[in-house]
Amino acid sequence: MRDQANGMSTQTPLAPLNEHLEYWLRTAANHAAYVLSRRLREEGVTTAEWSLLRELYDVDDIMPNRLAKRLALTDSAVARLADRLVVKGLVVRDVNALDVRQHRLYLTQEGRAIVPTLAAHAEANEIKLFSHLSSDERRLVQQALKAIVEQRQG
Repeated sequence: MRDQANGMSTQTPLAPLNEHLEYWLRTAANHAAYVLSRRLREEGVTTAEWSLLRELYDVDDIMPNRLAKRLALTDSAVARLADRLVVKGLVVRDVNALDVRQHRLYLTQEGRAIVPTLAAHAEANEIKLFSHLSSDERRLVQQALKAIVEQRQG
């Protein structure tokens, strides 16, 4: 910013990047996602695909728009993920014969079989990341992150 009177630059002092909570949140999330993505890549899926598979594991079938809400994704993001998982043979679309815009997603046998393996990778990743924290500290971190997400969604 320039001082209009004398043309000199007047900079507001900035806090160092590592003093911002957002920096640490992003850094931790990036690290967690990177480590998990390497593990999941060995199984042939991405972290986003894993999330969709895990959500489908608990339901018989679901409409994509409901899945999008559960995953906090857009409908188009879920459609792209589902497309990739259909090609991989892990998910099937059950199209409504009366209205092709309406369809449901469900896991194939192969998709259902791989979810426990992927869950084991995710659990191992979580243990590695958070085992140095006490159970109370983990609970507080989880509550804080959940509150951030819920506040942004509300």
